[in-house]
Amino acid sequence: MESSFCLLPFAFCLLPLAFCLLPLAFCLLPMISQLQTIQPLNPSPNHLNHLIHIYQDGGDSALCQELASHPQWLNGQLMEVIKESKDNPPWPQEDYGQTLYHLGNAYQHPAQLAESPSQNRVWAATCYRIALEIFRPQSFPAECLKTALALGDLGVEQGDWQMALDGYYLGIAAIEQQRTQLLNLQETQTLLAKSLHIQKQAVQAALNL
Repeated sequence: MESSFCLLPFAFCLLPLAFCLLPLAFCLLPMISQLQTIQPLNPSPNHLNHLIHIYQDGGDSALCQELASHPQWLNGQLMEVIKESKDNPPWPQEDYGQTLYHLGNAYQHPAQLAESPSQNRVWAATCYRIALEIFRPQSFPAECLKTALALGDLGVEQGDWQMALDGYYLGIAAIEQQRTQLLNLQETQTLLAKSLHIQKQAVQAALNL
């Protein structure tokens, strides 16, 4: 009992502090409520449209940083949005294809995205394949070539020789289409270098298949 009476003055001293903290507590209540109502991100076509603009404004590094800052987009849900949108994308096809190509590149940076490299490569291949449905050799030969090269090289890296051949065959078709166009000396040399790379890698992939 004596100890209880001794603590009473201390308790009375704390009362003003408690009254001072009450307004702060009331200010924090809406913030706490808001935090409780935040839901996990559910990717939608609007989110994919957002990524298209991120790429257009800042390029590869901005796109990769945006993916890294939203780990919820790296759990396969974004792939579902991409697959559902590929037949009738609500964006200009070339923009969509370019962003898919660069998304594929971004998914190959597991250190930056803190994700499983093997799963990232699967999603990268999905992005490249869907981009190649837009970038056909006859319509977009330059875009087709770079995307086909990315898919083919990814297949070689993984030891997936059929994937490699799928990419390289489209790359060869794109090169043939580009050869019908007027090219300057530098473009011709670049095209020749890519052609030699594809031929060498395609032969190796075919032998390993």
